[in-house]
Amino acid sequence: MVAIIQPAAIVLVVVVGLVVVVLVVVVLEVEAAVVAVVVARATYVVVVVVVVRVVVVVVVVVVVVVLVAMIILLLASRSSRTLDVGNLNITNKMEGPISDALGVVHSYQPQCPKGVWQLRRIGGPASVQNSSSLIM
Repeated sequence: MVAIIQPAAIVLVVVVGLVVVVLVVVVLEVEAAVVAVVVARATYVVVVVVVVRVVVVVVVVVVVVVLVAMIILLLASRSSRTLDVGNLNITNKMEGPISDALGVVHSYQPQCPKGVWQLRRIGGPASVQNSSSLIM
């Protein structure tokens, strides 16, 4: 039995891990602020600096979480797409993050060169297929 890991599960694990890191950093920063105020009788400037550090760390981690989630979902989105143009239908059979990210609509099959457009009439035979004039 092969286990299939869903992209949402990967994103969830990454987000939970980064939230734990944020909480640990916030607790350590607050502890440092309390120690600085109690032991060194620090002024409000020290407290403000520590609060700013906590906010910066939280913002950076949130940005990293969003970017990692987007990258994981981008890499995991490998689907066949169909674009309807009038009575023609253009199918993207190339699977991969680059074609998905760029919105490239082209077909890659072992019998035809890479990047060849395939146009099929809806409800009819293929009108243009593996044409050398349509190579991207």
